[in-house]
Amino acid sequence: AGEAMSLGEAAVRHNLAACLLSLGQAAPQPDSGSVEEALGHLQRASGVYRSQLPPSSPSALALRRSLARCHLRARDPEEAVAVLEPALRMMELGAPTVQELGKMHLLLGRARLMQKEVQKSRRHFEWVLSHPAVADSLSEAERLAAEDLVHRGSALDEDAKAKVQDPA
Repeated sequence: AGEAMSLGEAAVRHNLAACLLSLGQAAPQPDSGSVEEALGHLQRASGVYRSQLPPSSPSALALRRSLARCHLRARDPEEAVAVLEPALRMMELGAPTVQELGKMHLLLGRARLMQKEVQKSRRHFEWVLSHPAVADSLSEAERLAAEDLVHRGSALDEDAKAKVQDPA
């Protein structure tokens, strides 16, 4: 039980957590058990990734996105922001793809919206919508909800908030 986990085992846990989140996403109500299980796998993998991978590695950044998605599913936007903001700053120092940055901005926009920080949320959604490669990857519901937020701001109704889904 106290054995050190290998990088390969950590990657398997990361993938298992992503599967749990995807399965839970299809359910009408989030399954708190699968979210908690996914979070446990991600937290264990996170320790290994931190000790064995550079923080700016694609795998480490993907794990942060997965952690943030998990926190958002658990209705904990504060934890999601705590995971995403340093990751976004780190990415901006490197040479990330627009799609990678877009995933971070979309998640941060959702987290800030859950925190009722409409202006901060709006900035992230504006970034997403201003980059066609990212905006084109959104579902129709995500795009409409993001446009609604950008154009109407604080007048956003609950339906528009609910339409901003997890990115792939």
